[in-house]
Amino acid sequence: MKAEKLPSGNWRVRIPVGLADGKRKWKSVTAPTKQEALRMAVKYEVVAPVDLTLKEACESFLEIRGPELSPATLRVYESTFRQFVKSDIIGGVKLDKVTTPMLQAWVGRMKGLAGKTKKNNLAFVTSVLSFHEVEKKFRVKIAGSAPRDLYTPTMAEVNRVAACADEILKRAIALACFGLRRGEICALTARDVNRETCEIRINKALAKGPGKGWVLKEPKTRKSIRTVQVSKGVIDLLPEDGQLVPVTPDIITNRFVDAVRHAGVTPFRFHDLRSFFASIALSSAIGAGRRSVQDIGGWKTDRVLGSHYDRAIADQTARDKAAIALYFENNLAL
Repeated sequence: MKAEKLPSGNWRVRIPVGLADGKRKWKSVTAPTKQEALRMAVKYEVVAPVDLTLKEACESFLEIRGPELSPATLRVYESTFRQFVKSDIIGGVKLDKVTTPMLQAWVGRMKGLAGKTKKNNLAFVTSVLSFHEVEKKFRVKIAGSAPRDLYTPTMAEVNRVAACADEILKRAIALACFGLRRGEICALTARDVNRETCEIRINKALAKGPGKGWVLKEPKTRKSIRTVQVSKGVIDLLPEDGQLVPVTPDIITNRFVDAVRHAGVTPFRFHDLRSFFASIALSSAIGAGRRSVQDIGGWKTDRVLGSHYDRAIADQTARDKAAIALYFENNLAL
């Protein structure tokens, strides 16, 4: 949404409010200052009678709210609009005519997508409807995806992969073993490291924004802003100036896949190192408290930690049980 200065000295903002005879209709808002004109325009946009198609409403939403969204969220919303609204029949429906059956059918046309992706797409459209104050409750049912089968690597497997990694990837693996995410790792600089206390301050992340470019942003959640203590060996791996891991998250993923293949271990993802961290920290070998692990890993809630990583913890428990049984098998005289 743009404001233009008029010869009178006032500022004007033109807002699209629909189509008439194939031509776009506009509403003009004027005010003595640019800030006031923009403020009035946003207010009008929200409370004006709904005379927009869903496609037009999405465009308006992205233009007005886009600058306030995180780069990652904006990228997802723009992708949803391009792929599933702009060219779909639902895009031509007037906002006040959108119904639950229409949205249910729309979701049904998203063939081959995971349940979570469908929910994200639906969340974008419902956000657009809410922004334009369409006061309806939509009850769209989306079948959940089958839960991902997590694999938690062993310490031996992580060491084998690290042995096949180049210097930069080895730094990334070392940091991920302390619960850091890819985007957080790629945003770190030497200024974030206290080499005396072996602490690393995490307060930013590298994320893919609109246009597939990479931008610095705040971490995933407020809980993700944290200080993590690492080992002296990890500190010794890190450079004393500049970026600690001077590559993008995608490059980390690609190099990690190659390292896993060369190591000849059971395939696992770079992100699985977070479940590896959780399982080791919570295992009998360390016995860290669940709340401590949640804080160190930057999980927003204990529920999120549990829902994603209980399987990892169960794997570690199974290994502990086997180790205990083997110990008694070898040492208990019966």
